[in-house]
Amino acid sequence: MPGDESQKKHFSMVRTVTLVVVLLFAFFLTENLIVYSYKYNNALSTNNFGLKKKTEYLTYQYVNYLKNISKFNIIDFQNYITDNAFGEVFLLKENGKNGFKIEASSDKSLVGKDYEDKSCGDIYSHDFQKDYFKAEILPENSAKVCMFVAVNDYILGFKAHIDQRITGTSDEFYFQWLMKNMTVTLILSSIGLFLGLAVCLWFVFKYLNIKFDYLKVKEESTTKIAQLQEKLYIDPMTGLFNKAALIKDVSEYKYPKVILMDIDDFGKMNDYYGKYVCDQILKQMANLIKEFAKNENMKAYCIEADRFALVEDNNDFIDRYEELAENLLDIFKGRMLSIKDENGVEVDDIEIHNTIGFALDSDQTLRKA
Repeated sequence: MPGDESQKKHFSMVRTVTLVVVLLFAFFLTENLIVYSYKYNNALSTNNFGLKKKTEYLTYQYVNYLKNISKFNIIDFQNYITDNAFGEVFLLKENGKNGFKIEASSDKSLVGKDYEDKSCGDIYSHDFQKDYFKAEILPENSAKVCMFVAVNDYILGFKAHIDQRITGTSDEFYFQWLMKNMTVTLILSSIGLFLGLAVCLWFVFKYLNIKFDYLKVKEESTTKIAQLQEKLYIDPMTGLFNKAALIKDVSEYKYPKVILMDIDDFGKMNDYYGKYVCDQILKQMANLIKEFAKNENMKAYCIEADRFALVEDNNDFIDRYEELAENLLDIFKGRMLSIKDENGVEVDDIEIHNTIGFALDSDQTLRKA
């Protein structure tokens, strides 16, 4: 039925779409977990050094040189950072105008100028009772770090892009690292997911529509074939199998046995009672023969206007068929029928006489048919 077909199609589409979504989402999760695992393992610090500790280590190398080696000799310190500085190093001193003057720098062109770099944040309002530290996490396990340390009357500043490692999920920069390193991956994989979903759904709907169109055509074809077979093998008057069906079945049976029954003088009856009444006689006879065939597990055929056949695939002895013929004679010999004609008038006492014969081997049954 159309409603059932529509419901079946809807259910099939929902099931298929759900499966596609689940598979794509599972692939999306697996892909991102693999990328995350790879990046996380590469980002783990092997010596438990966090970002701040590493920045302190680098910064205090310059602090140590300034205090303990150059003994605050600015020229010596300038030469050292010019030749050896990693990143940018500044030696600042208050300029009396709420700012700092650059006393030494890894970039010698800045010496003597006011420090105006804002990329490290507001160091001017910082209380240098403790070190100033700022970090910006960058993709691919790198970070931009700034540290400013009070050294006597000076402020030593260090700014650089350094390799960044985290100590684990409890690291203070873990979520920044996660956002910087996984955001692009998540965005690209999400775009891939939706594009893949769109393409897959397009193919799924196209496939399902083709499939259901095919099934519909197949069902219609099966129905038409069944209707054609019915027309080919069914006698339209009696509803019994016809002569073509008999020939087909007999040729396929291994031990075909055929009982033939003719209505005697049917042509004269047709002339006397008329075609309509005789058609009704044939229908009643067909019903009786059909019932007899059913009881005996046989197939009934109408092979000519006044000839019927009963067939089975059986290797029984002739006794069975002699007995069947006698039973048929008992039922039909001299049978009296009452038929209403086309005007509804009852035609009584129509006596039917039959001739019965049988064929018990393949060649004979085919000739009889």
